Amino acid sequence: MNKHLILDPKGYFLIRITDNEVEVGFCHYKDMVWKKSNKVIKQFSSKDKKEIINWINNNSLISKEDHMEYMKREIKRALECIKTKKEYIQD
Repeated sequence: MNKHLILDPKGYFLIRITDNEVEVGFCHYKDMVWKKSNKVIKQFSSKDKKEIINWINNNSLISKEDHMEYMKREIKRALECIKTKKEYIQD
């Protein structure tokens, strides 16, 4: 089945590991055609998945449930990379 990706109109996240924490940067779309400015508007870092998810929810940064599920998976994967000392590359 070929699924068409529907982007979250609120924006997107850049995720990386810095100082043994997961750093999440929130960006708006410059326009809705895959052209991203990657200008981080808000950012948050933590070693705790719940803290990051609460920050996302408290700032109303996601409007689509599948986007939140993606973020939960990526944060979990990034935290696992910290524990195992593996390189993290965002999917």
